[in-house]
Amino acid sequence: MMSDSAVILLNDGDAPGSKPLMLQDVLFAPVLRWVYEGLRQAGVQRFFLLSPAQWMQEAQAACPGAQVASLEASDAEEQLMSFARSAQGKIVALPRPVWLSHVGAMTLVQGAELPWQSGFTAACRAEAAQVAE
Repeated sequence: MMSDSAVILLNDGDAPGSKPLMLQDVLFAPVLRWVYEGLRQAGVQRFFLLSPAQWMQEAQAACPGAQVASLEASDAEEQLMSFARSAQGKIVALPRPVWLSHVGAMTLVQGAELPWQSGFTAACRAEAAQVAE
């Protein structure tokens, strides 16, 4: 059975040493935990996190079982490439902070167009306008 994978970069480009947005708490858990759970429910089974060294333990706690590498490590690129080479299904990459609902995670993992790519938003506005008339 093929298993999908996810690569998540926890570097916001903020001031050095600041806590990444994905590790900030929302509703009593880090955003990363919510994204992790959404992706798991969508079928992702393998996770690779690239994190600033000082936040690696928090990242690991938010994503139990994930492989975590330090952004500062000299072999970070090789670790990432090794993870990618061992992937058997799709690889979902999240290179910047994101909030995914369960539906958003399913859409992303299935490779379908996201609403802002397909014109879904405009279609919904048009339908709402017709209902309002």
